Amino acid sequence: MVLVNDARTEFYGELIGKRVLVFVLPDIDGLCAWRILKIMYTLLVVNDKHELRDFFTKNKDSSDEESAGESDDDEKKRSNVDVVEKRIEKRRWLRRRQDILMDYESFSFYTVSTSVVLFDLAWRLSQENNCLLWFAIVGETSQLLTNCINREHYVDQIDYLQSHVSRLGHMGSHLSRHSGSAEENKAKVEIMFEEELALWLYKHWSLKETLETSMVTASKFKLFTEGGQKKMQEFLVHVGLSRRECLQRYSTMNSVVRDNLHSLFSQYGEKYGLSRRDIFLPSFTVQLGYKTPISAIDAVFLAMSALGCHGEDDPGENFQRALETLSCWSLPSLESELGRTQAHLQNLASQVRNLIDTDEVVAFGPFLYVYIRKTSLVSPSLRNPLSLSILAKYMLMAKAALRPKLGRDRRIAQMPLILCIDSRADEENIVLMGIPPLHGDDDRNLFGQAFEAGVRRTKAKAQFCYFDNNCIELRREDMLKLFEALAALLS
Repeated sequence: MVLVNDARTEFYGELIGKRVLVFVLPDIDGLCAWRILKIMYTLLVVNDKHELRDFFTKNKDSSDEESAGESDDDEKKRSNVDVVEKRIEKRRWLRRRQDILMDYESFSFYTVSTSVVLFDLAWRLSQENNCLLWFAIVGETSQLLTNCINREHYVDQIDYLQSHVSRLGHMGSHLSRHSGSAEENKAKVEIMFEEELALWLYKHWSLKETLETSMVTASKFKLFTEGGQKKMQEFLVHVGLSRRECLQRYSTMNSVVRDNLHSLFSQYGEKYGLSRRDIFLPSFTVQLGYKTPISAIDAVFLAMSALGCHGEDDPGENFQRALETLSCWSLPSLESELGRTQAHLQNLASQVRNLIDTDEVVAFGPFLYVYIRKTSLVSPSLRNPLSLSILAKYMLMAKAALRPKLGRDRRIAQMPLILCIDSRADEENIVLMGIPPLHGDDDRNLFGQAFEAGVRRTKAKAQFCYFDNNCIELRREDMLKLFEALAALLS
């Protein structure tokens, strides 16, 4: 990790004119950042810290040794005073770097998404266009959907991005003639800001399917119980939507119903526990001519599905496929990708339903945990860390809706959750992912620090191989003693 004060000169200026070896984490923000960064490159996709270390060692340029030798010769020629001052400055820099890293890693805390930072750099270099802006929007949206940031942080960044949407919209014709990319000129990318329903792929699905699959509606209606379906049907009748309309794809629904869908949910949602904050999200859509628009939420799930639903044989190929889905305006296979994404989201909902039915979410002192056995996993694609993060939040919301309290005082919504799943790499290991409570005093994820302290205390055999320290690999036999240590730490 390098700390820079001026990204234009200290980062981008160092890359221009050089062929750069780039390591990219296969998450949505990494995808979007890579689409924005335009340099000569060799790309390597890394899934964890071990792969990063291995690939770096294999590809390290031998010229490093020569440059190190030259710097040693130069050092001898400098005065002792310069050498001492340089060492003091380096110690200060290392201390500052360590403080920032500790705060960042210990609490699994996220700041502005990388894609937004790189779009801001493109803007300062006068190289921005609507395509790059769309990638930044999708990258920022992905951080909210995968629980990296809270809603307030997201809204702050959306306000910033909306200012660019308005600016580029006003100067669109001039930009397309002079500074727009060939991709944008061909596609005529148009971005619109709107209050979007927080329903998964609802514009590309039937209303019934999206209500049954989306996290917020499946949890609020308690669709995992016998009375859940009845409650949803009552809501739809109250809203005035016929069964026929609900079974139709959004694009074929009555135009009057389509146009009034937002107001209907806003008017009747509160009665069924769907607050405006729950059901609406400020977001953006990209227009696709005569096709149904794609929202930033849709784009996140499209890319997530492409990363995890095409098998695990070639991560690089999945990464390239996911890159293509970001440019949804020029994707020939958009319909098939949407179908694959719908199946992925239905698998997510089915996994939650199965775990709720078998009562797998249990309390261990001050936190909840759920263990997904290999035999009960609905789909291998759910092993993807991005999907696991959404699955954990989905489980916590569903559990809190079904059973708000444990005993007299403990509220489920105020308890964190640890999701456990068998490791892909080693049958003797399990993967642990911790997420914060739905409603807590602090939105930061404290499991990075808690896992480190628990491992130190118990001498458990754990690997902090993932880039997010709230996700670790642990030897199966050490699970109980680590949980006991975590219970003591979090009490």
